[in-house]
Amino acid sequence: MNELGFPGNAWYRFRIDRRLYRVNPDGAEVLAILRQIYNASLTAKDPFWALRLRKQIRRIEELNVRPVLVHVIENAPNDRMRTLAIWLRGRCGGYVGTTIIAESARSSSFAMQKECVRALQRLSGWAYLREIAGTTENPRIRRLATQH
Repeated sequence: MNELGFPGNAWYRFRIDRRLYRVNPDGAEVLAILRQIYNASLTAKDPFWALRLRKQIRRIEELNVRPVLVHVIENAPNDRMRTLAIWLRGRCGGYVGTTIIAESARSSSFAMQKECVRALQRLSGWAYLREIAGTTENPRIRRLATQH
């Protein structure tokens, strides 16, 4: 298998919350861009590496294939890919996958918890944020998850 945890072709079908979705040509493009961003993150030497990829990031926002990003969050075998997918999913808006993002916030990785909280704020997942704020032991995550 690859770094996505599933075949990234346009004919692949998957389910999220009992709904059937398909990775269409737009979804395949998003997955190709996601792999490009992932590879750039592996070789990044400075904290501003994502600025060089803002054209690709905007393209993912334009295509707005939310279920595909959620499927990556569910199935990617490594935390870095999942964290990138959560970050990008938060930038797309909507509600698809908020439950899956909230479940990912239970990770032991601080970076993943932080991106989950930020994504849930963008996706208006206020109930999940209250739950995270009440259950997390990390004061930084608690502070991020608290509504102001």
